Amino acid sequence: MQMKEKVLNHEEMLNHYLIRGFMELVIFRVERQFPNEIMMALEKVNLSCPVRDSARGLLRN
Repeated sequence: MQMKEKVLNHEEMLNHYLIRGFMELVIFRVERQFPNEIMMALEKVNLSCPVRDSARGLLRN
């Protein structure tokens, strides 16, 4: 009985994140928020790396 309860609890947690992820994906796509969100994420990571710099250049163009 405990095993079934644990599995169901973990499944509920996973579904919570999956549903949230899919909803954010739809909302960002409809509102064209992807470039803004990517820029915010890149600015939070304050490291100098070629991948981030090239991505930043692509998003600004």
